[in-house]
Amino acid sequence: MAAAALVALVVVNPGKTTRPLGANSLAASERAVGSPAVIPFGTRDLGPAAPSAPIAVDVALAPRDKAALASFATAVSTPGNALYRHFLGSGQFTSRFGPTAAAVASVTAKLHHLGLETGQISANHLLIPVTTTVGKAESAFRVSIRSYRLPSGVVAMANANAPTLPATVSGYVTAIVGLDNLHLPQPGALTTGPAAMATATSDKALPRNPDAAGPQPCTAAQSAAGAAKAWTENQLARAYSLPTLYSRGDVGTGVTIALYELSSYNPTDIAKYQACYGTHTPIINVPVDGGTTSQAGAGEAELDIEVALGIAPSARLLVYEAPNSAKSAIDEYNSIVTKDKAQVISSSWGQCEAFLGTTAAAENTIFQQAATQGQSMFSIPGDEGSEGCLPNNFGTRSASTGTSSKPTGVAVDPSDHTAYVANSGNGTISVVDTANLSIAQTIKLGSNTEPYAVAIDPATHKVFVTELKAHKIAVLDGATCSVANSSNCKATLVETGANSAPEGIAVDPATKTVYFAASAVGQLGVLSEATLKVVTRSRPLNKASRPHDIAIDVTHNLIFYTDTGNNTVDHIAGKTCNATTTTGCGAAPGQVPVGKEPTGLAVDSTLGNVYVSNTRSNSVSVVTEKGTTLITVDLSTVADAPQNPAISASGTSLLVPCAKSNGTNPTGVVVISLASNAITSILSAGSGPVAIANDPATSVAIVADEGDSSVVQIPLLSDPWDPATQPFVTGVGGTSMTAVGPKPTESAWNDHLNPTSHFPEGAGGGGISHDFPMPTYQSAPGVQNPYSSGAPCGLTTGVCREIPDVSASADPLRGYTVFERGKWIAVGGTSAAAPLWAAITALLDVQQGTLQKVGFISPALYKLVSTNKPVLNDVTQGNIDYTTTAGGLYPAGRGYDMATGLGSPNGTGLSQYLAANPRPVITSLSPNGGPIAGGTVVKIVGTSFLWTTSVRFGSNPARAVTVLSPTEILATSPSGTGPVSITVTTIGGASASTSASKFTYS
Repeated sequence: MAAAALVALVVVNPGKTTRPLGANSLAASERAVGSPAVIPFGTRDLGPAAPSAPIAVDVALAPRDKAALASFATAVSTPGNALYRHFLGSGQFTSRFGPTAAAVASVTAKLHHLGLETGQISANHLLIPVTTTVGKAESAFRVSIRSYRLPSGVVAMANANAPTLPATVSGYVTAIVGLDNLHLPQPGALTTGPAAMATATSDKALPRNPDAAGPQPCTAAQSAAGAAKAWTENQLARAYSLPTLYSRGDVGTGVTIALYELSSYNPTDIAKYQACYGTHTPIINVPVDGGTTSQAGAGEAELDIEVALGIAPSARLLVYEAPNSAKSAIDEYNSIVTKDKAQVISSSWGQCEAFLGTTAAAENTIFQQAATQGQSMFSIPGDEGSEGCLPNNFGTRSASTGTSSKPTGVAVDPSDHTAYVANSGNGTISVVDTANLSIAQTIKLGSNTEPYAVAIDPATHKVFVTELKAHKIAVLDGATCSVANSSNCKATLVETGANSAPEGIAVDPATKTVYFAASAVGQLGVLSEATLKVVTRSRPLNKASRPHDIAIDVTHNLIFYTDTGNNTVDHIAGKTCNATTTTGCGAAPGQVPVGKEPTGLAVDSTLGNVYVSNTRSNSVSVVTEKGTTLITVDLSTVADAPQNPAISASGTSLLVPCAKSNGTNPTGVVVISLASNAITSILSAGSGPVAIANDPATSVAIVADEGDSSVVQIPLLSDPWDPATQPFVTGVGGTSMTAVGPKPTESAWNDHLNPTSHFPEGAGGGGISHDFPMPTYQSAPGVQNPYSSGAPCGLTTGVCREIPDVSASADPLRGYTVFERGKWIAVGGTSAAAPLWAAITALLDVQQGTLQKVGFISPALYKLVSTNKPVLNDVTQGNIDYTTTAGGLYPAGRGYDMATGLGSPNGTGLSQYLAANPRPVITSLSPNGGPIAGGTVVKIVGTSFLWTTSVRFGSNPARAVTVLSPTEILATSPSGTGPVSITVTTIGGASASTSASKFTYS
């Protein structure tokens, strides 16, 4: 592919509409060089940051030629390319691809002119450090920096708008990294929980086979593994066919692995582990930005170290450590790459891709440099399955709808991602952008109106809001009052009758009829959407009736309503009760008893079921449309006070907001499977969620949180984690391994989010990048699948990058046996699978005593799988729908899938087909002669033929060459005379020639 086309595959998409860069008004001489910070759920705005507060940022520069860098990084990593494995030497990147001296000088001078002091530029000239104050940074970058209190209590700062630089230098800059410290990388390690911890700590008994080069655990580790039903390193090695490498002495001698850590660790734990396995591997700590003394992620660091030690026992380990800040996080990646001391890099720290903004582009350049130097980079896609932005409270976001606003109703128009929120406390309607959760407009109805519920006609974009105290319905025109167009955000008011107290409301777009519950008079109202007049109100249903919520089955034209006065649910027929026909608007045909105080309901027309939230009896009744109660789902074990529910965008789950805590579990949205009517998970959603609506186009749920006077965004199918989404990083997903084999028995890892068990939780991450188009190398059976899409990364043609690339054992229920906090425990997560893959790659880098870097491994793996080479174990069972709201996305299947990637490692196959330094050997020819005219097909038998670049008969090239396997080649002889040697040449110029047995022409 031409270099000009390649650049589109590796740069962050600048044309996305789902994450705008900010609203600061720029002068013609200025350009945005970043994006405003994304404010996470539960964060409190503390006001402007102190101008004198210190702040440290990196000004990230672009390479001199993005297209050339992308082309070269791809070429040296792609088998069959003439540049394959012709890596740059240490220090060569800067002169070839780094920013020009003029660019560096221009940016540095401009920063000085803006009043900023710069530090020593990084060795690759990609990062200019700046240490200054908040006030000076605000002035220089034209940003407003505010302080926020995170749910953890930590106070952080973030930029409220996009930073800018003068247009004369902005083209040289990809990002300003460090203005936002709200979102920091998270470790991914998961233990199996206190109940499953093994307490054996003795390492005195060390029975090992002295002839075994591979990992051999002591009895303490074996005992602990048995107690926790976990795996030891020798079992993992067996599962992934590593004894083949160990038996010939390939144990990592001479290779270096760099581990990316944002925490320190306990050396005593590592010493105990090494004593158990009988290893004496040197471990060198490399501080970045002063290093760190924090042990907040010590468990992750120790897991990474011990997995690498166990699988590659003779490899050298460099443990890079930096403070966990936005600036130091990228500084550490840059330090590992620019020092170029390690052939393999593993990072088990990551964060939701949605929070990075243009920092992703700055990272991308660094990871491209790693590829040019032959460094293999592995990272994790997260442990929340297809909902990568939702590890408990991490990832959800909230926005205030006003002090004491108390929102009670919400509806979404999916055509333009606009949500309308009824705020009962302050008499307003909020117009909300569901994509970035910002309040676009606030419409004031009045202090004594009490807006309550919202309904939308998606065809006409008319919005209807009941006013409980004003006895009116407010009507908005969504065409001129939305996040895209707010030119006419005015409400037309429709009287619903004296003392009618309208509560629930619903719209039938087929008949253009609006139905509302006149709760105070026990009636259902019928409003014509065309005339905006009440056509009729049914006669009182009975003396005790108090209709509350309304939902419509538009397929069968049935209008259902709850009656809190009689604790029933009932319906009327829309066919005979609508805006033009009112003959059937009398009393309903019959009431079905449900639980106490049936507050909300939702209808699934496919199943023909009605779901009723019973607030006082803390349950959900499942009733058929024919009036039969199927089941009552008790919610008392997970939450309290169920409110207005909704069917998930996938159509597979019921989402039930529960406004109160039951004392054990917090408030949240309970997820109930429509297939089994069983509770499958609970999602955090503020302190008093009362209503929920879905935006199917963006796969988020929007929750009205009455307790916090806010609106909450829950990403039900969102970004996977960076840096695994980066095109030059190999993303490692997770499997659940139940038998070591080999071949191991594996399925996609998915321990559903389950509030009743609490522990463990997690699922192998995977999905579609929101930042990067699909790279050209990502081609294999299954890559283009029904779930592929170009929408998340803003493409009009083509599809976005998919992850993971590969996978390995990650289920903490069958975890890795490691020594942490003074005892043997079982740990899982993709953060164990990533260092496992890194260690295996280290073994491949030093096969048979020769060090030759494999490099960025993904292109080779996709190519090998595409040609049916046995390098990976295909995982075909399970899915990664962690919250059970995504309809089983993503399922594992044959070939590539977004649950387990290409599969888990097969060490024997990898060593055979991915030899680090292929030195071919010819052992026989058949036949060993042929006619002078040529045309004889000769089978050449030997070893290390995989990446054959040429076959010659004497000085003449073969007419045709087919590489059957690493041990066999078919070559068609050219014309010639006399006996000649046959020469096979592979990548790097390594050759083998026949000597005693030559090809003879006759």
